[in-house]
Amino acid sequence: DIERLVSPPVSNAAYGLQEVLKIDPCNERARQQLNELPARVLAQIQARRAEGQTAAALALARAGLGFFPDDTELQRMQQELE
Repeated sequence: DIERLVSPPVSNAAYGLQEVLKIDPCNERARQQLNELPARVLAQIQARRAEGQTAAALALARAGLGFFPDDTELQRMQQELE
């Protein structure tokens, strides 16, 4: 389920991968998956937007920025949706 990438706050893919990296900072698989998450979230935001689900797209953008606050694409998408 794509929603579980960044929500709920402590039971999602981003949180889980961050926890793995706290335990094993050299875990390349976890690092790679974490690095891929913003693009996956962005794709889902765009899909929601295309379906006319603006509120859901905005909620997903905000949740994504909670984990990836410096991601410029997520920031841009949030601004476009607000």
